[in-house]
Amino acid sequence: MRTAAGDRWRALQDVARGQAARLADPDWSAATDPYVDRVDSFRSGQRTDDNLVQLLARLSGPEQTVLEVGAGAGRLSIPLASHVREVVAIEPNPGMATALIADAEAAGVSNVRLVKSRWEELGKEGADGVFAAHVVYALPAIEEFVLRVQAAASNWVAVIVFAEPPQSRLFDFWPAVFAEPRQPNPSLPQLLDVLWSLGIHANVDMLEVPVWPLGPPPRAGKSLRRRLRICAGSAADIRLEAAMAELLVDWGDGVLGPRDRRPLPLGVVHWRTSHASLDGG
Repeated sequence: MRTAAGDRWRALQDVARGQAARLADPDWSAATDPYVDRVDSFRSGQRTDDNLVQLLARLSGPEQTVLEVGAGAGRLSIPLASHVREVVAIEPNPGMATALIADAEAAGVSNVRLVKSRWEELGKEGADGVFAAHVVYALPAIEEFVLRVQAAASNWVAVIVFAEPPQSRLFDFWPAVFAEPRQPNPSLPQLLDVLWSLGIHANVDMLEVPVWPLGPPPRAGKSLRRRLRICAGSAADIRLEAAMAELLVDWGDGVLGPRDRRPLPLGVVHWRTSHASLDGG
């Protein structure tokens, strides 16, 4: 099902994707597994997500099974497991899946069940509640995604996105390196537009989450090269070095991060499915 709101969503993605491809270093190529050296960022305990976990717990309850689409290494699934009957963690990436299982076992969490599949296969799994965090920004098939997660949920759905375009605290690097502003991917306003076009009138709870640092200088440089599609030693990389000195600050112990450390506004967009009874059963 295509909608005009979905077409606007995809248009934003196309512009952002086209800009990134046009400005990339000619020799730059994406890693076969883009998460191979970033698994730790998606592990439980790596970020402060307590407010989000508590909100998801209130949406569900101790007797419900909850399914997370794109669970990563368990950053949300593992802590949420202590609040619900079972968490079904949908995660296709092998490195993420391995870390999730290892961390759940290390924490003594036995009610997280891993399913190594993609969201397109959601028809094989269902739950009382289904949620996805930061999955949709670069996802063109937004209408199909929303309808699939809704069909898999017997009670409620939640889609978690930033209120501002993702990575917006790093957007100043684009004019500094490429002399043009970064074109954004869709975020909360565009998601609400899509949901409305599908006849879904969702609730939105706004939270704040901390800005995440980029790490020590070598790790920060590698992270920014990946985001800007820059090869080490190129002319663009020389400009990036100068931009890092100007735009990043030491957060302590040699860890670099953006100058703007205000918390990020996060939208938890949630709605009841047509399968849910009036009393929440």
